[in-house]
Amino acid sequence: MLNKKRIFIFAIVWTVLITYLSLATINSSLGSTIEIPHKDKVVHFIFYFMFVFLWTISFNSSPYKTKIGLLILLIAIAYGILMEVFQGLLTIDRTPDSNDVIANSSGAIVGWFVAKKYLQNKNQYKISH
Repeated sequence: MLNKKRIFIFAIVWTVLITYLSLATINSSLGSTIEIPHKDKVVHFIFYFMFVFLWTISFNSSPYKTKIGLLILLIAIAYGILMEVFQGLLTIDRTPDSNDVIANSSGAIVGWFVAKKYLQNKNQYKISH
């Protein structure tokens, strides 16, 4: 069973990691030997998928609360947009990218659906067994 306190702490760490990696100067050769088409978009998708999944799981241990989940989803999308804006305003070597916003938002939406399904299955198992 997943420990809610650990998930909450991991969600905080994950959010800090996203913020740092979105705004820090990153060595452009990092990961350059790995050949994956659109790998930066895949990374954006995974970042925001996990963002929504972790925060949703940490706040929902009872039957899925749609309002909280939707709020987390909207916060994640807004946060992804904000990080792109900040890249243009606060950094000298990063530029905002609308395709990153699409990857961030897509990851957040899929993360929301996966978290919803996970919580529904978790609660169904608890009730039926």
